[in-house]
Amino acid sequence: MLFVGDSRIGIELANDISRLESIDAISTIFDVGANYGQSAWTFNKEFPKSLIFSFEPVSSNYDILTKNTCNQKNIITINEGLGEACSILPIGISGNPGADSIKLVGKGIDSEIIKINTIDNFSNQNCIKIIDLLKIDVEGYEMNV
Repeated sequence: MLFVGDSRIGIELANDISRLESIDAISTIFDVGANYGQSAWTFNKEFPKSLIFSFEPVSSNYDILTKNTCNQKNIITINEGLGEACSILPIGISGNPGADSIKLVGKGIDSEIIKINTIDNFSNQNCIKIIDLLKIDVEGYEMNV
């Protein structure tokens, strides 16, 4: 989180979007930790010409994400997480769908095995050369992404 004057940068998505100089220049967005698609819907509204890749590794959240975005042709849902290496890892299920975390393994109410990809590998596989906007909300795993 960064504070500039009275602004809270990195906390409020609408505030961060309003600070962008050229909305038309945003064509590729990665929404890492997409949950139910809340950010994807905001991105779709603000950047209707963009391609939005929404990554959500938890199967129950992913099912809701796909239902919530199925009518949006520019939102592509991916049932995997992103990290520092391609792997298979357990994720702790917290009971609060926005708080499931790899850091919760053994501490949550349940766990699930998820697939982890890397930004570079996914981008290479999908011929993505530039990510214009990268949103990461992965409950303590941000630096790994």
